[in-house]
Amino acid sequence: MITRAILTVFPFVSLVPFARAGAPGVFVQNPVNYDDFPAFIEAVLAVVMKIGMPIVVLMIIFTGLSFVLARGNEKKLEDAKHSLVWTIVGAGILMGAWVLAQAVAATIKAIAD
Repeated sequence: MITRAILTVFPFVSLVPFARAGAPGVFVQNPVNYDDFPAFIEAVLAVVMKIGMPIVVLMIIFTGLSFVLARGNEKKLEDAKHSLVWTIVGAGILMGAWVLAQAVAATIKAIAD
């Protein structure tokens, strides 16, 4: 299986330097509006936060409604507790990703300067 993959990919990969040498005046324009990787990651995470945080708020509201509708039923209360825990875990992951991305971006910018 690996041999077949290598035999399929290698001929195409080996032609890349020749294709590049044949087109010395051709430049590929950056399709992304960001010049560096930290800015790109920050923009992606900003979109994820704009989508994810309202979902977290809706899930917290849904979990609160689940607690109210449980009316003392142990199984439904247990399900509502699990829902609340995993909603908070998801919110923590979203915020943690943002904090981690900010830390990595600051480190990369400090190294680049």
